[in-house]
Amino acid sequence: MKILKQFQFWTSLISGMAFFTIIYPYQHDMYIGPLHTMICVMLNGASTILFAVILYLILTKRFVVEDYGVYLWFLILLAVGHGIFAFMNWGSWLCLGITAVILVYMAITYVRIKNARNEEC
Repeated sequence: MKILKQFQFWTSLISGMAFFTIIYPYQHDMYIGPLHTMICVMLNGASTILFAVILYLILTKRFVVEDYGVYLWFLILLAVGHGIFAFMNWGSWLCLGITAVILVYMAITYVRIKNARNEEC
């Protein structure tokens, strides 16, 4: 079991690093200030970490409905930041798309579990 969790950890870590490498803004537009580019890099990094953590929790089957509130706040906060800076960085569009997929997954899982609990009663 410990080896399997290590595999899931390394899978999440490597996928997070690969995702950040892909969405990093390598070319700097001269019309966009360096501070704005740095904010985009920080938003991309924070989203990458959050996505890697959620991927690890899903792989280890520990992404439970009771903890959705915490992740929901982080997802919404980062989505607002990406929405503001989306016109400066194409990686923000990708992060917004992944955030939408995760939110849909969370909503479907929440409704399924809520319906299952109501049928038990």
